[in-house]
Amino acid sequence: MVAGWLRPLGSRAAGYGSAGNTPTAAAAARRRSLARSLRTLLAAAALGVAALLLLNGPILGPDPTLVAWSLKGCPVKILELTTTIKAQYKAAVQAGLDPELGNPTYRKPKTAILNFVRYHTEVVAVTVYHFVKLRHNVTVFTRDDPLNMGDVLNPYFWKGFRKFERFFEHFHEYDNIVVATFPTCHDPTLRALLSLRLPQRYIALVHNPEYLNNTQLSSMVRDHDIRLLAISPHVGKAARQVLEDQGIQGKIDPARRNYRTIFAEMLAHKDHLLAQNFSLTILGKGGGRRDSSIVEVPQELVDAGLLKQYASLPFQEYYEVLHSCIALAPAFASDAYYVNKGSSSIGASLISGTPLIAHRYMLKAYNFLEEAAVFLSDEPMSDVEAMLWVLSQPPEAREAKRVGLAALRAEMYDRNLQVLQRMLGEEYMYKHKVNYGKHKGEYRPMYIDMDTPTKYFGQLGGQSPPTEEGADGEGRGSSSSEGGADDAFEDARQVLLLPGGGSGGEGGQRLRRDPR
Repeated sequence: MVAGWLRPLGSRAAGYGSAGNTPTAAAAARRRSLARSLRTLLAAAALGVAALLLLNGPILGPDPTLVAWSLKGCPVKILELTTTIKAQYKAAVQAGLDPELGNPTYRKPKTAILNFVRYHTEVVAVTVYHFVKLRHNVTVFTRDDPLNMGDVLNPYFWKGFRKFERFFEHFHEYDNIVVATFPTCHDPTLRALLSLRLPQRYIALVHNPEYLNNTQLSSMVRDHDIRLLAISPHVGKAARQVLEDQGIQGKIDPARRNYRTIFAEMLAHKDHLLAQNFSLTILGKGGGRRDSSIVEVPQELVDAGLLKQYASLPFQEYYEVLHSCIALAPAFASDAYYVNKGSSSIGASLISGTPLIAHRYMLKAYNFLEEAAVFLSDEPMSDVEAMLWVLSQPPEAREAKRVGLAALRAEMYDRNLQVLQRMLGEEYMYKHKVNYGKHKGEYRPMYIDMDTPTKYFGQLGGQSPPTEEGADGEGRGSSSSEGGADDAFEDARQVLLLPGGGSGGEGGQRLRRDPR
């Protein structure tokens, strides 16, 4: 132990002379004396630590809150940084806050997108795209970018991703703060920000409304006018109910996808599948949640060429592989994905341009989907039977589905812009100087759609488009400055169409029909 401690200090410190590293008698004596001193010091330190443990055992034990926090995959560092927010705020006030904070007129609105988890990066990407389209100055703060999503965004978002630690130094500079995964890993930070009562707009993307059953969380949404965006219509409906009351893509996890049944059926009909030139590609990593077993990919199917698996691909390659497939099979393991959970498979289909294999349940839950954009299997059939049915379709029929999906995707992006503009309200939108008409020289909110991204959406001359009632002439983006329960419920009805982790809802110019 002592030698290990001394070795990094160099040969002289260890008691060696300079001539050929030969130990001298004096050096040896010093070494023995130093060793005895260190042993005494270590023994005393050990006794001191033991006494401290005996006296303060409960204090030094694991903090249940921190244990639960870490089990969710949230770094404790976030909690530590959250404690610095008040001091950073005081320093910012002393230095002088931006006078246009919360109502930018002569500059672009500043928007921070937070994602303190290691997943949902594709949700971040599409959110970035739409805020950039709305001419916001966007900054993304994330844990990391392991699959190079930043490279995919580079053509229209050259700034790249920043480490989440930087947000705690600059939070007071942003007009809008968007939480990409609410509330996981973000709720303490959001609470600390809300306590400052800065003139900021807070938008939270809800993936699993069950979290809103937490009374403190739902109260925070109600009391602070947090705007909720659900990643699919049925998730928005479930979130609203909670508030009012109080390839195959994805992880290889039996709680998410029905892999066991698919593999068993493929093994039972291996010869028939080979004769049909069948091939299944799985895009996802092996891994399960707590209390769920991990499914093994059958090597027999891999060796036969019936099954291919890609794990941890960079995002660009991931979607290229997905695009090369004929169809995407969600293969949900439970009905929860039709009731209160959103599936990233729906968004992955929109991003990649690969049509889903769907049925009526799916079209009712994800009611922005159209028959022209999916392979709709009306007859009861297993997942493997549905895949074979798609293979039997003529090439022109399969291509027609891709064309329909491309048209739907363009419409989804346009509706995203309208939902965001309505949710932001005029104060938090980009404003453009009017050069003609009765509002000449004024800075007016700029409404944008996908067809005319540089022109006003609505009346010329910089006027906001009329409300649906057309009574007061105010822009549809105008919003109440008062928070409250009714505001929260209304926000829960807003649904952002997020290809690549999310999907759609209300608030566009061309509303989708609700299939019955």
